[in-house]
Formats: sequence, structure tokens, C-alpha cells
Amino acid sequence: MKLNKSIIILIIVVIIAVLVYIFSNPNGTLGIGNNSFAIENIEDINQIKISRGENTVSLEKLDENWMVNASYHVNKRTLVTFLEVLSRIDILTPTSKAEKQTIVSKLKQDGILVEIYKNKRIRKKYYISTPNISSIKTYMIMYKSSEPYIVHIPGHNTFIASWFIADEHFWRDKTVFNFSPQDIQQIQVNYPYSENKSFTINTSTGEFKLSDYAKNNIDDFDPEKISRYLTYFNGITFEQFATGISIELKDSILETSPLVSISVQSFSGLETNLKIYRKPADTKTDEFGQPIEFDVNKAYGILNDSKEFILIQYYIFDPIFKEIDYFR
Repeated sequence: MKLNKSIIILIIVVIIAVLVYIFSNPNGTLGIGNNSFAIENIEDINQIKISRGENTVSLEKLDENWMVNASYHVNKRTLVTFLEVLSRIDILTPTSKAEKQTIVSKLKQDGILVEIYKNKRIRKKYYISTPNISSIKTYMIMYKSSEPYIVHIPGHNTFIASWFIADEHFWRDKTVFNFSPQDIQQIQVNYPYSENKSFTINTSTGEFKLSDYAKNNIDDFDPEKISRYLTYFNGITFEQFATGISIELKDSILETSPLVSISVQSFSGLETNLKIYRKPADTKTDEFGQPIEFDVNKAYGILNDSKEFILIQYYIFDPIFKEIDYFR
């Protein structure tokens, strides 16, 4: 009996030693230092850097606002989803021995480097695969590790790698107008090609005032239509940044007058200006074979006199493309 007890104790000690080694060894197959990719307390994180080659994007919380490269507001919906991804990354399986060295090499040469900070102190640093490395699996490896893993989001088919994008345009807020009706002081809509359709709405006195392009006051208008119109300037976004436009095309477009210019001023001092320009059609004929010069679904825009072109969809902006006769 004493011998049996001694053997049992020895076995227990060995098992404990093995478990301690597995979960503490930084190079072990299941070492915590290697597989803990998820961020437990995501609310404590205040900076994330994503680097691929020479491109680096920094998402940083500054004065309670998340910013992209310390210059632009982050798209809040995109950020919320991304933070959820960071908090739920889990290992699906270790990489097979046959592909291990190849994956390690690809990750460290062509992978995306991710650095996660809390108060300027780094909390996580790892590489994640790009779709070029694999279009169906996401591989990850800690910065100083040699053990890659296939990761996933439990219960979801999300392709994790698609969220780690080192392009500031992907992360930037795409809001054009986001005003509460009661905060709007003035709206000016100008149609350079048809000035008689232009108008100004002013609410600074507490009452609606409507005037035409020559600043003549219009008395016969429907206040309910103006009230409804003010609600359309909330949550309007553009589709994407038009980064592929040539300098020649930009110059050509800017030499023309805008299709419409819209300016909104709030009581709180915020002002947003948008100029819309026709977008040349990608094809010479429409779906019916008729000649077509301009895109009927999308247009270019310039926000707040920026040098950046944005791409808008007419169906999103149509509700605010009213003409003065609409209010009569």
C-alpha cells in the first residue's frame, strides 16, 4: 500500500509539473503567452496600430474620441465591430507540422503587425495573416513566438483577417450630415445651373423663413414640409473615398460648376458644406443601349472644401435634393 501511495503521489507531481511547463513555457504548443490573442478588458485599450509594409494606421482614443492617425474621426460602427473581434479571437487549432515553418515565414515577412496599447504600454503584439496568405483561414502568431495558430470567432463565420486593414480610408468616419432638426439654424441649397430652384431656410428667430436665390422672402410655403425636410439631415453618409481618380479627371471636374451645393449651419456653431459633381459614366451606353454621359446612380462630392473626392449614392441624398417649389 505504501508503494502504491508513493507511485500515485509521484504521478500527480509529474502531471502537475507537465501542466506548469505547458502553460508557462513561451515556446510551448499551448503556452498562454502564445495563444492569448483576445483582449479581455477591451474598454481599457486606447490605441491600436495596424501595419502592413510601409503603411501604418493608428486608431487612438483622444479626449474620449477615437481618431485615425490623430487627424480624422473613426467610423464608430466599424470600430465597435472591430473591438468585438479583438475581444473574441480564439484558437481553432495549432498549425500542422507540415505547414508550420512556411506559415511562420509568411506571417513575419508578409503578415500584418498589430500592436495594442493601454496608456502607452503595449499589451499585445502579434502578426495576423493577409488574404494573400490564405483566403479561407486566418493565421496568427505572437511577435516573438515560433508557434502559429489558426484562429476564429466562436459561433461566427467571420473572416478575421479582413478586419485588419492598414488603410486610413477604411477606418475614417463617412458622415456627411448628422444634425438634429432642432439644432439646424440655416440650410442653403444652390443649383448653379438652375438658380431659380435654389433656396435658403432659416430658423434663427424660432420661426421658419424661406427665401429664393435672390434672397427674396417667400411667404406662401408649407411649414410642415420644411419641418419634415430638416429631419433628412441626420445620419447621411457617403459610400467611400474616391481614391482612384486621376489628377487630370479631378482638374476637369473642378473646372465645372457643381450640380448642387448644400450648406448646413447649426446653432452650436457647426457648419458642413458639400459640393456635388456629376460623375462620368463608366460605359458609353445605359442598360437599354442608349448613349449616356453621366452615372445615374453615383456622383462625386467634396466635403468642406477638402481636396479629397468622395463617392455618393443618389438614393441616399435624393431626399435633401429638394427645389424651392417643393415647399410651396
